[in-house]
Amino acid sequence: MNVQVKDMHVPRDDSSVLAVCDLELGGEFLVKGVRVMARHQEGKDSLFVSWPVRRDAQGTWQAIAFPVTAAVNDRVAALVLAQYTQMLIDRVERVVKASAALHETRVGLERGR
Repeated sequence: MNVQVKDMHVPRDDSSVLAVCDLELGGEFLVKGVRVMARHQEGKDSLFVSWPVRRDAQGTWQAIAFPVTAAVNDRVAALVLAQYTQMLIDRVERVVKASAALHETRVGLERGR
């Protein structure tokens, strides 16, 4: 099945959620609210993918969409984490370009004095 990551973004709040995205499955099904989360365990930091959940009447969190097999979970999680990494790389590249443009402007202004 073809799985595509859609609309990945960083939430505006200051939570442990690093990014939120939607998954399009086979061009026919959409899963909203898949999250990239950080975990600190045994002195090590890692990332993981968290599937959409909701609170039931007893206040317990229940998964509402998730892969049935570990193989599919691993494949989709790898895809989401790769997309998250690429989003971060793209942001860094934009910052570097903006910084270079600012530097060129500053140098040009200093030469014009």
